[in-house]
Amino acid sequence: MIVKQDRKKCIGCGYCADFSPSFWEMNNTDGKADLLNSHLKGDIYQYKPLSFEVDEFKQTAELCPVKVIIIE
Repeated sequence: MIVKQDRKKCIGCGYCADFSPSFWEMNNTDGKADLLNSHLKGDIYQYKPLSFEVDEFKQTAELCPVKVIIIE
């Protein structure tokens, strides 16, 4: 499973960082969310969660109003 974030489309609402601060933080420079410990592949940030982290990422993806968090 891979968590992907299309950061360019992030609107900076902060739901992800509020709900899951161990994986997300708001960037003070542009006001968008950063997926912590991720790597950039093309235009998409990616993170491979451990099995016990998956449910939290799924819940966070559901909260995103612009659906820039994708679970594959």
